[in-house]
Amino acid sequence: MLNVYFLRFFLIIFAFYLSQLKAIMKITLNNKIEIIDTKRTSVSVAGLLAIKNFTFELLIVRINGALIKKENYSTANIVEGDDVQIIHVFGGG
Repeated sequence: MLNVYFLRFFLIIFAFYLSQLKAIMKITLNNKIEIIDTKRTSVSVAGLLAIKNFTFELLIVRINGALIKKENYSTANIVEGDDVQIIHVFGGG
């Protein structure tokens, strides 16, 4: 009987431990390997911009060569191994 309680206790502790682990995602960002800490297997473009503190108004974002429109930043997902290009556009005179 004691073994059953111990096993239940162990499984509860182990499940809690697993829930606290962070998933680490490796992507290529602007031709550099980047490690992104997230609890998910993907991150949105908006999420990546927040993680990397990209606050520029005019950005061009490509995921694996596909252009991502600004209105799709919250729904376009980046997953392990993706090649992401984020280009800051600015003018001068």
